[in-house]
Amino acid sequence: MSCGISGPTILITGGMDGDEYTGIRAAYELIEYYSKRSFPGRIIILPIVNVMGFYDGKSLNPLDNKYPKYIFPGNKNGSSTEQLVDWLFTNFVTDAAVWIDLHSGAITERLRPFI
Repeated sequence: MSCGISGPTILITGGMDGDEYTGIRAAYELIEYYSKRSFPGRIIILPIVNVMGFYDGKSLNPLDNKYPKYIFPGNKNGSSTEQLVDWLFTNFVTDAAVWIDLHSGAITERLRPFI
């Protein structure tokens, strides 16, 4: 996906698990930060990949009960999650020099402090 921009493409995603809100919030903060700065390349930020999981407050996609993070590279003729991941992979991941997926503890997880 060449757009005439020289330099690397960095892809940043959040909300792969729909209930990991800290990564989603961090993605929005990165959009705000980089929208005011120049970058020698492209930064693509997708704050919520698993929109249906986000609306349902779940890590998985409630349409097919699959976790997007386990489906790569997806299937354009598959289930809802498989099609979502295929779209992500085809349109963004394959052209990125670096892909950073922001994960965090989910709202439903009981996390213990650790170092």
